[in-house]
Amino acid sequence: QIASWVSSFEAFLGLLFFSFITGLLYGRFSKPEASIKFSSTIIFREFKEGNAIMFRLMNKLPTVMIRPNVRVTLTLHHKQEDGTYALRYYPIKLQFDKVNFLPTTWTLVHEIKEDSPFIDMSEEEVQALDGEFLIMVQYFDDTFDQEVYQIHSYLTSQIQYGVKFIKAYYNDENGSTILDHGLLSAVEPMES
Repeated sequence: QIASWVSSFEAFLGLLFFSFITGLLYGRFSKPEASIKFSSTIIFREFKEGNAIMFRLMNKLPTVMIRPNVRVTLTLHHKQEDGTYALRYYPIKLQFDKVNFLPTTWTLVHEIKEDSPFIDMSEEEVQALDGEFLIMVQYFDDTFDQEVYQIHSYLTSQIQYGVKFIKAYYNDENGSTILDHGLLSAVEPMES
């Protein structure tokens, strides 16, 4: 009688341990990760009647990003009167910060207007800044049925001037859109 109780308890513990390990492994390796690829380039160029700062992103997987939403914050080191430096944060307003879905590339544009921290700055003054763009992208992943996030950043010293992005997609002879991942960061000089 005791032996049967012991064997039943051992079988119960074995099943419990197996289900526990299975849950841990599933939770560890099935964790959804965002699959966004950012351009290695961030540019400062003429845009409409003024200037704009732009960067580009795309989905690394052959799926559609649903309801992507982008938020950008600029951090700048400001020198105080006592010689110390203070870190200040500025929200960066984008021309469009969300779309319903993203099948190709997306060029994010910050127009330099009255509410921009870059207003009244010359190209040389922007080059001299000690700052960083902090970027968070959020979108819905239908594979895992939940929202996913990805963080990226650019230093102000990485900004390129007087160039524009080359279109990273084209249509083939059948009219299908072909996305060229190799052109995500490709730029060319602006026309004078």
